[in-house]
Amino acid sequence: EVVATPEAKLEAKPANDDPWTAKAEPAPDALKRVLLWSISKDGKTSYAMGTMHVGIDPQRLPTLVWDKLLGATSFAMETNAADAQILNLGARTSGSLRAELGPEYWAKLEKLVEPKMLAGIDQKKPVIAAVFLSMRGLPMTGLGMDTALLAKAQTANKPIVYLEPASLQAQLLERHMDIKALKLMIDTADQSAEMTKQMVAAYTAGDDKKLLALNDGQKGEALSHGYTEAEYEKQSAEMLYDRNASWIPAIEEMHKKGGGFVAVGALHLVGKKSVLDLLEAKGYKIQRVEP
Repeated sequence: EVVATPEAKLEAKPANDDPWTAKAEPAPDALKRVLLWSISKDGKTSYAMGTMHVGIDPQRLPTLVWDKLLGATSFAMETNAADAQILNLGARTSGSLRAELGPEYWAKLEKLVEPKMLAGIDQKKPVIAAVFLSMRGLPMTGLGMDTALLAKAQTANKPIVYLEPASLQAQLLERHMDIKALKLMIDTADQSAEMTKQMVAAYTAGDDKKLLALNDGQKGEALSHGYTEAEYEKQSAEMLYDRNASWIPAIEEMHKKGGGFVAVGALHLVGKKSVLDLLEAKGYKIQRVEP
């Protein structure tokens, strides 16, 4: 998934026929189906929405979403993206990315990144280039979906709950978006851009099963590029499953206080060991909310 990261003020060369530098999606029509579920227990109802952190204009969210948010007693999201730990993500105290990548991979990166941006990337850890490449193929929107939801909750004076410290998210990003992951992303840049388009299409259609299948399909690429089964499973556990489990107590506390609205990356809400799967195992009734 694309996690909460600083706004990437970077430029890239177009990915084939998909110039991801487009300023906005072609049409601001409202999404007909969103990844929204109700969570019911003990006479109270909370809501969980799967977001796409970047690439979907939040103005496309239907009235249903905003109404459920405003009706909740509190609002929760993954972490505080304005925290210094996130804003300083990828700071490098020595060396350079160019030296770490080596001449072969640096030359490949040069074909994906505009020359004027290379100097800035060179002075950062691999995570910055990796986050940047993960955004190829995504339409650029002025405001991220999570940020827009947070702003609405703050305007309505809702208590804000951050499900994990920014320091943890920063540590995980730097640990798993390392030089090995960056080389994989460079080697598969065109395929990844195509998959990104498919992810956007699946999200826009509200197709949670397709999103899960696309995410699962990344395992084969990783294994074919030097990852072991154990390494891939550890990354999945630390980036998704362990975090899902750690969020449950805070979500349950919000629910007890009258029902909250939880907005997290879509992949945290689908499949086995997801947030919704874990809540269902604890006796909550989970139901997809349709417009």
